[in-house]
Amino acid sequence: MTTFDATAVRIERHRMSVTQGEVSVFYAEELLGRFRDDTTTLCTDKLNHDHGGAECISGWHGHPDRYWIDAAAYEIRTRKPTLQEQIAAKEHELEAAKAAEMANFNRPVGWSKRGAKRHKTRIDAQLKAATRLREIRERIVRELEGLRGKVGQPEPAPLDLARLPFAQFIRTRHGWYKVVRVNAKSVKVVVEPGMDDLVKVSKILEIREHPAPAADVDVWAELAEQAAA
Repeated sequence: MTTFDATAVRIERHRMSVTQGEVSVFYAEELLGRFRDDTTTLCTDKLNHDHGGAECISGWHGHPDRYWIDAAAYEIRTRKPTLQEQIAAKEHELEAAKAAEMANFNRPVGWSKRGAKRHKTRIDAQLKAATRLREIRERIVRELEGLRGKVGQPEPAPLDLARLPFAQFIRTRHGWYKVVRVNAKSVKVVVEPGMDDLVKVSKILEIREHPAPAADVDVWAELAEQAAA
């Protein structure tokens, strides 16, 4: 989850009339959105007109600053982290895993002739913990390598179903498929040479109106050669 800094929020209010308004919410000078903020709340502070930053006109005011700060916090905290943020978080997780391994390795187990059985139990527990911690570290390393491998790769094009009739290839969670025909609620695709199948439109993740990436084109070329043989 992304860390939120309330001091980085900037609010701009736009009043079109006494009871109509909008608010532009910025975070670190990035515009999060321009939102409706009709001033339909009746003023109850006739003396100071203190409404938490909301402007009071003719006895009416909109939402206070706290409301928009909370809205910005929700937007930032639920936002998917960038690739670099994911890598940084995973690197931090890896360092913590290494520290846990070292702490387990350096943990004293004690020994005495009288407590030999207890000593063996502690050694066994330490060895089991070492195996578990090593597996955790290796998993984190694999995940980190996967994230680093994505650096420099182009982001997938946004899904635009309006362009679906012009698609040559579509991608689902199972991979790329060559399009045969586009229907109202499904797409007929080539599963393998001589075999077609239908894919629901809701299952499509990406569309390409041009040949798929080189690796995928090579696969199709091999299938075409097999079909011709």
